[in-house]
Amino acid sequence: DAELAHLSSVCAAATFGRNHQDVLDETYRKARKLDCSDFACHFDAERSGLVRAACHEILVGKDGSRRVKAELYKLNVYGPGSFFKPHQDTPRGENMFGSLVVVFPTAHEGGELALRPRDAEDTTVLDFGARLSEAKAHSSSIAYAVFFSDVTHEVYEVKRGYRVTLTYNLYFDDPIEDHVSAVTTLPSSFQSDIPETLISQSLTDILSDPTFLPDGGLIGFGLRYQYPV
Repeated sequence: DAELAHLSSVCAAATFGRNHQDVLDETYRKARKLDCSDFACHFDAERSGLVRAACHEILVGKDGSRRVKAELYKLNVYGPGSFFKPHQDTPRGENMFGSLVVVFPTAHEGGELALRPRDAEDTTVLDFGARLSEAKAHSSSIAYAVFFSDVTHEVYEVKRGYRVTLTYNLYFDDPIEDHVSAVTTLPSSFQSDIPETLISQSLTDILSDPTFLPDGGLIGFGLRYQYPV
């Protein structure tokens, strides 16, 4: 706790973007930060495979096969009483599409990350403090969240301890023209090894079977966000 308090004390007050300007307003965001030029970290989100795994969760269709670059942006420390009201991340370039937040396993309560996708009615709340506390009994762990830039998000008030995170800006690292062919060809992770004719015949057979849903029913096909098919 003493080391975390010291880390917080050497950080500067965190600003946020508003109308293309950095604004300091602790009624809207109360937190501490270090710019990436002011600290060193042995953890590498790209070399560890985390960027690839995280982006696989949100990039589908033609974007699923594009090269992604993760740029370390800031280290943020949220101590007791810290918070960040609802906001969207400020785009740092034309190819920026999202953010990756890596949460270190420091003991803390509160500081949940709330995600509200555009046009969505539900809010997803990620309690990193609780998840990391559960994982600690089994192994050393970090937590992470990855989301698109148009997702409104909020950091709830930290009640106890220090919430320490690294934030990465995510960029497409190639021109979209390089992947025009991907519009008609799904990335390998979404291709099936089963011939289409076999799927069609199997579906026809089961729908023709009078013992299948004899009282009627619904058949659904799950689609991922941004519908790759």
